[in-house]
Amino acid sequence: MVAVSLTARGSDHQDGYPDMTVISDIDENGINTNLRIRYNNNKIYTYTGTILIAVNPYKELDIYEPIVKFPIWT
Repeated sequence: MVAVSLTARGSDHQDGYPDMTVISDIDENGINTNLRIRYNNNKIYTYTGTILIAVNPYKELDIYEPIVKFPIWT
């Protein structure tokens, strides 16, 4: 596996970048690395400009209020 370093204009995020438009040299490896870093930190939502990328965590995360999870049951 090739090590990829993510650099952005002005900062370095250990949780990955919530908006990938700030990554300086973005390519397939940079996108996958950023998504992997965010996934490992339970950050399943990532923006690329106005496009939202959601990665299925395959586990329950406490990121929603119960009313948001099951609004039909209320």
